[in-house]
Amino acid sequence: MQDRLIKEMRLAGINNIEEANDWVPTFLSEHNRRFAKPAKYSKDLHQPLRESSSELDDIFSWQVKRKLSKALTFQYDKVRYLVDPNPKTEALIGKHILVYDYPDGTIDAKYCGDPLPFKAFDKLDKIDQGATVENKRLGLVLARINRCI
Repeated sequence: MQDRLIKEMRLAGINNIEEANDWVPTFLSEHNRRFAKPAKYSKDLHQPLRESSSELDDIFSWQVKRKLSKALTFQYDKVRYLVDPNPKTEALIGKHILVYDYPDGTIDAKYCGDPLPFKAFDKLDKIDQGATVENKRLGLVLARINRCI
């Protein structure tokens, strides 16, 4: 429909957003008149939503398995995270946890659906080998490269 909408706007001579906003209801009613079809069954077969909003957030997040190290750390997206030590989390050493990366950028970690308390420990340093360095900073960059070797 996006392709058709642009073509119809061109044919209608629409040149700005205000004209488009005024014209869209007319386009939609004409489009629905031409292409709408009645439902095969008139009964509404939609089911009510059973999941809570937090469960839906989990469903639509990017989920990745990570193994919890002996030091209670895991790594995700070039960042090392430290799980708060307590008897419950210490029992999870060596087990796989799920890291949830939500669309808004927040990160969460869970084991069997239970959230784990954690914090970002450090960002892993990465040297961009293709970057151009100014003369003033060249000494610092060379010293850092020397430490990495």
